[in-house]
Amino acid sequence: MKKPMSFILVGLIACGCASYTASSLTALTPTPVKSMTSGSEFTVACKAYNSMDCKRYLDRNVLEMGYQPIQIYIKNDTNKTYTFSPDKLSIPLANVGTIAQKAHTNTEGRVTGYALGGFLLWPLWIAAVVEGLKSQEANALLDSDFDAKVAKNVDLSPGQSYNAIVFVKDSDYKSEFTATLQEQNSNHFEVVPMVVR
Repeated sequence: MKKPMSFILVGLIACGCASYTASSLTALTPTPVKSMTSGSEFTVACKAYNSMDCKRYLDRNVLEMGYQPIQIYIKNDTNKTYTFSPDKLSIPLANVGTIAQKAHTNTEGRVTGYALGGFLLWPLWIAAVVEGLKSQEANALLDSDFDAKVAKNVDLSPGQSYNAIVFVKDSDYKSEFTATLQEQNSNHFEVVPMVVR
């Protein structure tokens, strides 16, 4: 009787293990805009995430940590190639590595509790090991997903679009900002207005 109960207990504990499941970014409804410098046309969209969006796309509510995720979409409607760089946004961005570290699953308390409980009921040692491994796996998936979704330097050929997330500290958040794009074959810059909807 003890053996089946032990395995049932381990199975129940394993169900509560750390995990990471987030959805891919979805398309935003874009708006055509004109560059503030030359009037060149681009199509843009910006969305500030609420707690439900955070849970869906990041599997963590980073709003509670003091960060505002903003999904940005930009499409090059010109006949020239431009470089988009998140460093050229007119709002200060938060470091995604710092945010990911704060969002990591911390199961040290549960692992310690299971390990100590293992002195009374040996299957809890198994639960401690499983919990620790699942936590490491969830954190690695989180790091990989955040890195894949965060805005990076990209070249936008004519007709090409880009969809990514930037993170801003709550204190630095603005619903209107600009993206400065550099034409690839010259030092010409286009300043594109971005408005969070």
